[in-house]
Amino acid sequence: MSTTGCAYAQAGYNTFLLRSEDVYIDLLTDSGTSAMSDYQWAGMMLGDKAYAGSKNFYYLEASIQKYYVYRHIVPTHQGRGAENILSQILIKPGDYIPGNMYFTALNDYNIYEEARNLIVIYEGLHTYGGMAGRDMEAMARGIEESVQDDHIRARIGQVEYLGQKLLDWSIPIVVPIGGHAIYLDAKRFLPQISQDQFPAQRLAAELYLEAGIWAMERGIVSAGRSKETGDNYYPELELVRLTIPRRVYTQAHMDLTAEAVEEVYHNRDRLRGLKMIYEPKYLRFFQARFE
Repeated sequence: MSTTGCAYAQAGYNTFLLRSEDVYIDLLTDSGTSAMSDYQWAGMMLGDKAYAGSKNFYYLEASIQKYYVYRHIVPTHQGRGAENILSQILIKPGDYIPGNMYFTALNDYNIYEEARNLIVIYEGLHTYGGMAGRDMEAMARGIEESVQDDHIRARIGQVEYLGQKLLDWSIPIVVPIGGHAIYLDAKRFLPQISQDQFPAQRLAAELYLEAGIWAMERGIVSAGRSKETGDNYYPELELVRLTIPRRVYTQAHMDLTAEAVEEVYHNRDRLRGLKMIYEPKYLRFFQARFE
C-alpha cells in the first residue's frame, strides 16, 4: 500500500483525521491556514500584552468600524466562542433558527452590552476576548489589506483559474465559481455511488490518495441525522470543497490540483462507496470513520 494509502486507512477515510505532515496540498479550509503578509508579520512585533485596554484591540475595533461599518466589536478566540455568546443572548426556548449569519462583531447597543458582559465569563476581558494583542494587530492589518485591489485580484483570480480549468475539462463543479473555493459536484462526478454510501466523502478520499490533496466533504456526512427518527438527512447537494487559502499556493499548485481531479474523473467508474463504521454524537463529519 502507498504512503498516502496507509495514512488514509489509519484515518478511517476521513480527511479531518489525517495528520498535516502527511498532506501535500492543504485545501481543507482557509480558516486560519492562510499565509500572512510581511506587513502583518511586522505588526506582530508590536503586540501589546496589557491585560486591559490593549492598543491592538482599539486598532482592530477601528479597522472593523471603517471597513465593515459595524459600530461595536467584542473579540472572541474563534467563531464558536462568538456563536456561544450570541446564542445565549438571542435564542430563547421554542425559537426556530432557519440559518445563521454569525461572525459579525454588532450594531445593536443592547446586544453589544450583553455580549460584553458575557465575554468576561467565557472568553476574557472585552478588550481581548481570548486573543493575544499581536494576533489582533495582525488581524487589523489583514482587514486593511483585504480590500486592496491587488489582493482581491490575486485572491479571486487564483480561484477562478482553478475553476475554469476544471470547467474546460468538463468536470462537474458548482457554478458560478466562488471567491474562496471550488465545489466538486459529487453526485454528477460519481453517479454510480448512492448518497447513503457517501460519494463526496469517497471523492475527497480519492483526491488524497491520488495526489495528497486535502479536501473536505459537504454532503450527507456533514448534514447529519434526525434526532427524532435517527434517519440521515439527504441534502440536495453532495459536494467536495477545495478551499484555497490566501497567499499560500502558486499557479503550479493549482495546475497539479486540477490534473489530480481530472485523473480521478477519468478513472471514476472504478470507484465504490464507503461504509460508516464509527459515528460520534455531534458534528460527525469531524470524527466519523469509514471503510
